[in-house]
Amino acid sequence: MADVKKLREKLGLSKREFAEKVGVTVRTVEMWENGKAVPSGSASILLDMLDAKREIISSSAKDNSVSVAAGVGSSVNVGTETERFISAIERQQDIMTRQLDALAKRDEQIDRLISLLEKR
Repeated sequence: MADVKKLREKLGLSKREFAEKVGVTVRTVEMWENGKAVPSGSASILLDMLDAKREIISSSAKDNSVSVAAGVGSSVNVGTETERFISAIERQQDIMTRQLDALAKRDEQIDRLISLLEKR
């Protein structure tokens, strides 16, 4: 999970601006930053994607300057950022799979309750 305060500051956003972009209250952002709550669900996914995007943009700028300065005969590891992005996507897929499993279980429970109610 991304460090919410660090991510917000790297994006140059106030707590209010960040809360609006993520779709939560300022109080929720404060609780995340103070460790009193942990982002979950779609907020967690959005924060991870924002963090991955920020990392890619940040290091892409660094990679460009390094490759120009490196010159002929030097090697620059360009795959690292791609690997990070793929890793972030895989984490998001895992989160989404768990959420789908939870929804399927919830649907099963609802179906069982409806069945019980119909028998009465």
